[in-house]
This record gives sequence, C-alpha cells and structure tokens, in this order.
Amino acid sequence: MRLDSVSFKNFRCFRDERIDFSRITTIVGENNCGKSTILKAIDLFFSGKSIKISENDFYIGCKAVDEMKIRLDFAEVEGKAAEDLSHYVRSGRVAFEIAAKRSEDGAIDQRCVGIRYGLEEFKPFFEANNATDKRRVYDALKEKYQLPKWTNVNEAIASVNAAEADHVDEHVAIPSSVPAYGATGPLPTLQRYFDWIYVPAVKDVSDEAIESRNSAFSKLALYAIRSRSSLASEIEAIRDTARTSLATALENLSGDLEGLQRDINEEFRQINSTDVSVGLEWHDGGRLDLKEPILQSIFKDGRVFGTPDQFGHGLQRTYLMALLSLAGRVGEHDDDFKLLIGVEEPELYQHPPQARYLSRALADIADANSQVILSTHSNYFIGGRSYDGVRVIRKRENASRVYQWSADEQASYYAKRRGGEAIGEKAMLSGLDRTLQTEIAEIFFAPKIILVEGIEDRAILEAYLEKRAKFRAYLKAGCHIVPVSGKTKMPPVISLCRGFGIDVFCLFDLDRDKKEKDRNNNLIVRFAEDADEEISLEGEDHHRGSYFWAWSENIQAAIRSDVKDWDRYVEEKATAWGWSKSGMSKDPMVLSDVIAEFEGEIPCLSDLIDALERFWNA
Repeated sequence: MRLDSVSFKNFRCFRDERIDFSRITTIVGENNCGKSTILKAIDLFFSGKSIKISENDFYIGCKAVDEMKIRLDFAEVEGKAAEDLSHYVRSGRVAFEIAAKRSEDGAIDQRCVGIRYGLEEFKPFFEANNATDKRRVYDALKEKYQLPKWTNVNEAIASVNAAEADHVDEHVAIPSSVPAYGATGPLPTLQRYFDWIYVPAVKDVSDEAIESRNSAFSKLALYAIRSRSSLASEIEAIRDTARTSLATALENLSGDLEGLQRDINEEFRQINSTDVSVGLEWHDGGRLDLKEPILQSIFKDGRVFGTPDQFGHGLQRTYLMALLSLAGRVGEHDDDFKLLIGVEEPELYQHPPQARYLSRALADIADANSQVILSTHSNYFIGGRSYDGVRVIRKRENASRVYQWSADEQASYYAKRRGGEAIGEKAMLSGLDRTLQTEIAEIFFAPKIILVEGIEDRAILEAYLEKRAKFRAYLKAGCHIVPVSGKTKMPPVISLCRGFGIDVFCLFDLDRDKKEKDRNNNLIVRFAEDADEEISLEGEDHHRGSYFWAWSENIQAAIRSDVKDWDRYVEEKATAWGWSKSGMSKDPMVLSDVIAEFEGEIPCLSDLIDALERFWNA
C-alpha cells in the first residue's frame, strides 16, 4: 500500500491540482509557490480531528459557497489492508477526501468521506440501505453486465464487484454520502499500515527529544525499538497483572465502599425530602492506562553530555535524519507496514558534502519499503536515480501548478526534434544523471531561465546588467543564468525546461568563424526555434527572437565589433593581475571587471539586455 497522489481543490494556493507520488518524490520550485502546502495537506489528513480547517486554508480566489477538498489516493492496496478497507477498495485503489464548506455565519463544516473507484451505475446499489433496494438496482443492471441470478446480498455484492473489475477503464471516483467510518474516521484503520512522520523545516529537534509520543523522534525511536524487542507484549503483560491486582484491591475495599455509601445516604436524606438514594461504584475500575515510556536522547562529545538543544543545529538535524535512515532499514522486511516520511528542506544546517550524503540516505530509506516526500531548495536532491519523482511547482496567474516530466517523455520529445528513435528509459536516466550533477540542476529553482554556453557568457551578461542598473530587476523577476558547457549540451536542458513549464531563453553561438563542419548548429536551432519563429542560418548577422539570441560568431567577437580595443582592455587587466592575456581571455572575473570599468555603451550587449528584459517581463 502506498500514497499514490494528493488532489487539491480550493486549498490555499491551489485552485484545482493534483500531485502524483513516487517511491521518493522531490518537490522543488521558487519561494512561496506551495511546496510546503503539499506536505501540510498530508499532515492535516494524518492529524485527524486534532487539526481544524480554517478560513485561511481556502483558496483566496474562490467563492464563499465553494467547497475546499483535499483527496489522498492510495494504490497497491492488497492483502490484509484490502480486507480492512474493503468497503472502499476497488482494483487495489482507495481514496479518502477531507471536504470543508463555509456557512453564512462563518462556521466551517469539515468531514472526511471515503471514495471508491467503480461504475457510476452501481452507485445506488452500494448506497441502498436494505436488500430490497439493492435487489431493485441489481435486477435493473443484470442483463447489461451479465450478472448472475440474485441469491442473497453477499453474493450480489461479490458479483457487482467482479463486474466492476471487468470495466476498470470506465471507473470514476464515487464519494460516499456519509463520513468514512463514522465518527472515528479512516485514520485508525490506515495507521495499521502507514505511519506518517513529518519533519518540518522550522522544527527544532531538541523539542523532538522528549516532547510527546507523536513527535517524529518518539515515533522513529519506538519503531526501531519495537523491531528489536518484545516491549509491547511485555507492557501488555504488566497491564494484565496490574489489572488483576487492582481488581483484587478494589474487591478488598468493597466493605469500606458500602460503609461510605451508607453514611452519604444518611446525610443526603437529612437534607432531601424525596426517597432518592445514592449508590457508589468504582468507575473504570478495570482500566489501567499504562503507555510505553517516552525516549530521551542524550549527546556525548568527549566529556560533554547534554540534550540535543545544547549542540549545533546541523548535528541536531543530522541526528533526526539518522533516525529516519534506521527506521527505513527496520521497515525493509515488514511488507504489511510502511513509513510515509515527509521532510521539509533536509539540507538545512548541512554543509554540501553532508547534504549529498543525506540525499543518498533518503533514497536508501525509500528503497527500504518506505515512501519519502521531500521539499528542497538544494540541487543535491535532484538526480537521475530519483528523476521520475521530481515535481516542479510554479505559480501561474495567482494559482500554483504542478509539473512533472518523465524520462520517457523527455526521450520522446528529444527524439522528435532531433530525428530518429527515442532511446530507452534507463539510457535517458543515466544521461539526465550526468547532466543534473552540475549546476544545470538549478533550472528547477527559478521561474525564468537564461541558458548560455559557458561561464564567460554569464560573467559578461551579469556585469552588463549591473552596468545598465538592470541586475536588481533581473533578480526580482526570478531570472537565473545557467551555463551548460557548450551549445551541444543545450538541447536536453531546453527539453527539461519545456517539460517542467520553465520559461527559457537560449543564448548561443553560431560559430561562423569556424569551418562549416565544426559549427554544430543544426541541433540547437531545431530546439531553439521550437518555441519561437523559424531560425534562418542565412546571412552573417546575429539572429534573435523572443526566446533566443544567436551570435553570428560568439559573444566576444560581437563585442569586438563595437569596442575596437576590447582585446587590449582584457590583456591589460589580466597583466595587471599577473596573468597573460592568452590564458585569461575567458576568465569571468577579468571580463566582469573590464565591463564594469569600460566607459560607454556596448551596443550589441545593450540590444541583448533589452531582449532579456522583454523576456523576464513577459
């Protein structure tokens, strides 16, 4: 059993959206796009009645009469889980939905309903309250679905379930008309197979050390302990012994209780004119609430001992991740139970090597019969091995959208524009893994990307943006320049941007100063013109469009045409720093300083900046 998807309707920044989950799902996007909202929605569901829907949870653009919904879909529901959830499970799927609606007096009605996937025509059959009504629906549909003759209710239900299983492609989501599992809701049943552990970004792990039984630390530590010991059964044995001893003690006190009852009645009759008498009995006398003890963590560093709050934030958070990793390994051999782990910004307080290690550790947890959902601002958590779990959140017209782009979609898109057959999924994933090991992975964290061939281009562009006093506007628009190490590396990155809904502008060289066979223009032109007007390679001028800019030769050749002594300026700067010009003509710091100190305008760069400004303002 696993969490397959979460759907939102009028919830916070989501108007009507769905996010699918993989073994490990990485949620990325710019700030304030809704990443945390997704984890908060799952946490709201698994918190049950302890968290109430508030006015602030409704999408700001919806009407007062509009309903807010959060639906969790579960897949691969099999074995004992399918039996326990049989009222709603169909074809291994089940869903539950939190629905909330505002009344005129401002009150919010909140309920949780079950959703089964089946045929709409059979809905009245399952909603019927008695055998007579069920048979009426059954007989009406018997011929159409070749149902056997009615014998009894149980046989009829089995026949209808079989008929629905034969028409899976026609299934629709059918919500129940009453709350799922009455007042208790579905959580007690789901928690036999799922344990949701949420690690928010702002949570101080020192609070987790001894805070409560529902804290992430307590859940993880007790989960690991239970796998190694018979603590639960031993505590139950203690409860049984204590109950017996308590019952004996109460029995021995029965005489005293009767005497107290007699004395109270005598006093009661003195001040009461009726014949009412008072009786005394032990309330819940056989109940003994003995819980598992809460674990407290103590750190030791040399001669220093203390709770986690006395140590650094990085160590605290790493400790919590270690517990996650241990819990994942513990659950590896338990097919009937799964940890569902949500982690917000696992990279917090971690230096880069440690963040990379945590990325691998979380992937290992997901491999060990657990499911991991994380939101991050770090490209260390994006790679080819977990690529199919990447989800990009973008804000579009005041509502957040979810984008996903599979390896197969990437391969098909790339093959269509390049020509030829698409490569296999594994081959594409290995290629993506190489690509995403570099800073190219930063494309997922900005809404507008400018792709350039190398760091030389980026240095010149950023320096001229500063010179034109446009750099702050560029940053405010969410723009980011990403070098890809040559134009032959640009097409797959363009494909990724298109698939994930990332606005992209391509800046590349046509290399007309080189021989025809060394220019390598055909492929980049096919990809760049896919989002713009057709690119012609005729003539010697630069080519430009709304989403691309192609230098006739390269960026410095264009600058030389506008600045006669450009090479001398670069050489003088390099020499002043103790370098030779030949080795520093593409050095980012040298080029940035030359641009900053140059007096006057560079027309080709001014034209490019104007085009980029139109792009980021679009």
